[in-house]
Amino acid sequence: NELLENWVDSLRDIIVDRSLLVSISNTNNCTFLMDRRLADLLAQNVFVNAVKHSSMGEKIEIVFSKNQFQISNHGAKPLRHPQKIFERFYKESRNKESTGIGLAIVKKIADFYGISITYSFKDFRHVFTFQLPNC
Repeated sequence: NELLENWVDSLRDIIVDRSLLVSISNTNNCTFLMDRRLADLLAQNVFVNAVKHSSMGEKIEIVFSKNQFQISNHGAKPLRHPQKIFERFYKESRNKESTGIGLAIVKKIADFYGISITYSFKDFRHVFTFQLPNC
């Protein structure tokens, strides 16, 4: 929770400049032990991805619960090839800020720690769900 909240604070200027709304809800805490640098890198890449791919004035939602967390952002349509989003250098967006490597890094870190990641598209939102083991 703390790491994602820190990234929200770190990117406050960009969030304000783009008139983004960030909602954080916490229904339960889960303590999960992992290397702090890798946890920070995962949080950074997940949140920066949501910021990069959010349009002006849209909402980014972060929801923490006992065994998982979700981050979602608005989208006009689902991804064309969601099965490829965790591959290195794959990107569907023409966004020049995107390198196509952030979610591949997230996936490698998650796999190392046994964290399951799923992508879904619901109610015009791209939703990334991270299921944590043994919480």
